[in-house]
Amino acid sequence: LAGELNIGHRHLLASYPPLFVLLGAGVATGARAGPGHARWGLALALSAWMAWSSFAIRPYYLAYFSPVAGGPRQGYRHLADSSLDWGQGLPALARWLDEHAPAGAERPPVFLAYFGKDDPAPYGIDARHLPFHPPGRRRLETFPLSAGLYCIGATMLNQIYLPTKLPWTAALESDYRAVLADVQRLERASAEGRTSELLRERDQAAWATLVARYDELRFARLCAWLRAREPDAAPGHAMLVYRLDDDDVRAAQFGDASSLFDHPAADDDG
Repeated sequence: LAGELNIGHRHLLASYPPLFVLLGAGVATGARAGPGHARWGLALALSAWMAWSSFAIRPYYLAYFSPVAGGPRQGYRHLADSSLDWGQGLPALARWLDEHAPAGAERPPVFLAYFGKDDPAPYGIDARHLPFHPPGRRRLETFPLSAGLYCIGATMLNQIYLPTKLPWTAALESDYRAVLADVQRLERASAEGRTSELLRERDQAAWATLVARYDELRFARLCAWLRAREPDAAPGHAMLVYRLDDDDVRAAQFGDASSLFDHPAADDDG
């Protein structure tokens, strides 16, 4: 407990045996005092609360958070990674999409940012891929952000393992605006058949690096913007779903950045 390494609940396990002994002694003392004693009633109430909370969270036990902390719906504001979202969210997301946005012409575009080693495809999740971690499962593609369903794992929303860390800062905003201007120049030149002009400024590898940096910053700014609002749904409590319209998407990418600076990320593992 005195060490600097802090990667999760496992580091608290050594405290459990003495806590169990103390709790047992407290219950035993209350039992000797009789059912009418306040300590006895408190023990019964806490036991009932524990049983109810365990039943209510089923089968998403990893995502349990006490109501004192806001419950599992607010868990992503406190912790991520193995304390909440360790890649287990795809089945719950697939069921939610099937129920609330069935596949077909009426389904809005789905954007997915996933943390874990599973593959979205076998679950029937057809989505445009925002950053993944690890990136091996990500389908690399270039696309503009648009209105749609943004399905983002809690670990990804908090940028735990991504190069750009939250909170969003003035320095990151300045970097993003500079990279955005270059990417917009590249898009205009490509549309007008003038790509060769830009290749005289930077070689192809340098432009690819710039586009990758834009991808990182665009997603980080989106996550900083989303953290200021509540998700519309949280399938399995690990995947967060936001319904964004065109105005939302414009604000997330190009709006005033001052409101983004006050929303730091959660801790990675406690």
